[in-house]
Amino acid sequence: MSMANFFSQLKVGQRLYIPGASAEPRAFVEALARVSAELPPLNITNSFVPGVNPLALATEDNALTETVVFPRGNKLMHEGRVDFLPLSYFGAANYLQQQSFDWAVLQLSPPDQQGQCSLGASVEFLPSVLKGSQRLLGLINPNVPQVPGAPSLSIKELHQVEEIDSPLVTYNVGSIDRVSDQIAGHLSELIESGAVLQLGLGNVPTKLCAALGEFKQLRFHSGMLSDGFWHLAECGALDEGFAHTTCCALGSDAFYQQLPHLQQLTIRGVNQTHDPSNLSQHTNLIAINSALEVDLWGQANLEMLGTRQISSVGGAADFARAARNAPQGKSVIALPSTAAKGKLSRIVPHFQPGQVTSLGRGDIDYVVTEHGVAELKGKSSLQRAQALIQIADPAFREQLSEAWHQQLSKS
Repeated sequence: MSMANFFSQLKVGQRLYIPGASAEPRAFVEALARVSAELPPLNITNSFVPGVNPLALATEDNALTETVVFPRGNKLMHEGRVDFLPLSYFGAANYLQQQSFDWAVLQLSPPDQQGQCSLGASVEFLPSVLKGSQRLLGLINPNVPQVPGAPSLSIKELHQVEEIDSPLVTYNVGSIDRVSDQIAGHLSELIESGAVLQLGLGNVPTKLCAALGEFKQLRFHSGMLSDGFWHLAECGALDEGFAHTTCCALGSDAFYQQLPHLQQLTIRGVNQTHDPSNLSQHTNLIAINSALEVDLWGQANLEMLGTRQISSVGGAADFARAARNAPQGKSVIALPSTAAKGKLSRIVPHFQPGQVTSLGRGDIDYVVTEHGVAELKGKSSLQRAQALIQIADPAFREQLSEAWHQQLSKS
């Protein structure tokens, strides 16, 4: 793909928005990275997801800066070259709605007979961004599916159009380990037919969807949906009368090929999918999110490895708080009990100095590990700590109990 004409238009200080996840126009991003040293100072705002959209645009070899929803490049973050927005997804959507961009880069399906180009598998933050974008670059890609439940743009609305032929970014969960299998088994005990589910990506959500095939009338309102949703559709486990909603479909090529045929799937912007007023309308909303650590107070760290920022709270805060307050709702954190091949407990007495609390103790109803389920809702601080110690790895339970009592003795 040659984008020389587009890149030659860019001027000092201009702001560009590039979407992430399955909406990332990988061919465009790679072309931009190749010529980045020749470009004037620009700010690239993006929603690139760690492990899915790996290319960093601001580097030590160019004059670009990035504004990001997920952290990248701790050294450049400390230097101010990469500005990480510590916001939930809905907070980020509100922020982006108030920003102005010189260019928004969109990857779109070929136009239909009416000249409409579908946003395809991922809408994400684009409705918020488009309101403040002066010009739109449309990258017409035959691999972007025409999804009936996704928004579209008229090709006449685009200020510049380029044709690309690039595979969509895919997500492969890989093999399912025994621990994830056990966690999924415990999670399935918290779900009943007719529940409204929010799941993330990874081994546990994939295995959980495989375990829910015998359920009926399942409903989805989630930040992301992957191949597991397609599996449940094939099993007849979904409520066919419900508008299953997500801001992003991210999975295999086979999953993308099915999207035009999943008539019950609606893909909307974060400004709708994560809006508290929309989420509050769901009874029996079950939000299942992962964490790096949970402390004995029932707080969750989703972002920090030591003092290094490796992720964001993402949509977990939006859904956890909505589910926590929904009628019959449940806010669930699921994580393996250990890290570093069993050398470290992920149930910890307290977070270390320099770490952040992503979800407070008022945001979580249940914590699940391979060792069981800790119900925190309606429990005292002591009862919470005791329940969490019981689902920690047995090798760490005694020292966790001792550390808890030491904390209390100092208070």
